[in-house]
Amino acid sequence: RTVGYYRDITERKRRETDLETAHAEAATAKSLLSEVLDSLTDGVMLFGPGSELLYSNRAFRDYFGIRSETSI
Repeated sequence: RTVGYYRDITERKRRETDLETAHAEAATAKSLLSEVLDSLTDGVMLFGPGSELLYSNRAFRDYFGIRSETSI
């Protein structure tokens, strides 16, 4: 006796691939943005809705003596 089950997962696999591509593109864009902001001589900082520091560029961190990089 043989029992089989078939389910087409083509669309799900396509969406997974699209999501992986989008994540890779977002990571590339984030990296490029960080490089551009770090190349500026003016300090740049980005605050979140709760006034927490989300990002600061190299000039800002150097001016205020912050050692660790806060990323985007």
